[in-house]
Amino acid sequence: MAQYYIRTSRQVRVLEIEAKGPLFSKFLETLSGLSSIRAYGWSEHYQLQDQIALDSSQRPFYMLYCIQRWLGLVLDLIVAGIAVSVISIAMGMRGNSSLNMMGISLFNIVNFSGTLQMLVKEYTGLETSIGAISRIRSYVKTAKTEDLDSEIEIPPSFWPVKGDVEIVNVSASYE
Repeated sequence: MAQYYIRTSRQVRVLEIEAKGPLFSKFLETLSGLSSIRAYGWSEHYQLQDQIALDSSQRPFYMLYCIQRWLGLVLDLIVAGIAVSVISIAMGMRGNSSLNMMGISLFNIVNFSGTLQMLVKEYTGLETSIGAISRIRSYVKTAKTEDLDSEIEIPPSFWPVKGDVEIVNVSASYE
């Protein structure tokens, strides 16, 4: 059960990360061109496009949430099965003085449910985060530098320390 959940949550987490990329780029493009968008009256069009990008970026997140709810249900069912077993053992031991201990063990089983769910969720969160770190590591190892081997030259001593732009006899018009 845990292996299915971990594999599935990793893959859905990758989908979630990939789905957020277009949303962030769309958001940054909108911010950089905000004055043009307002000037040309494209606000409604961009708002609709941003809403579509937001909706598509939230689908994997919702799927991951559903998978986590499924895991919680399965863990609750396992703990309920253990609790039913303890109750049936307690019912078979009528008249025995250890019924108090059965009550305490039943209480601990119910508390174990919350602890088990937290432990599994934290572990799977760690697994999915390690997957993100491994993707970054593989990117760093496989990405090639943009510097060329021939770009090792040092600028000559007469290279300007301070740059100035001088504009002389220029005319411009706006039509």
